Amino acid sequence: MKKILVDPNRCRGCRLCRKGCTAQAIQIRNHQAVIGRQCIFCQRCITNCPFHALSLWEDSPKSKSEV
Repeated sequence: MKKILVDPNRCRGCRLCRKGCTAQAIQIRNHQAVIGRQCIFCQRCITNCPFHALSLWEDSPKSKSEV
């Protein structure tokens, strides 16, 4: 499973991440980026953020021996 994480200590609500989002999956609430379900994980928001507030988190699938 993938997820875009927002660091609340770095996000300034500048909307540059939102401008780069082709899926229109980002809203700004209380001066913080909020990533919606329609995110396609293109990572343009991560590239556009000058404050390095966004990152991609990927949960690795469990191998059969871990189940």
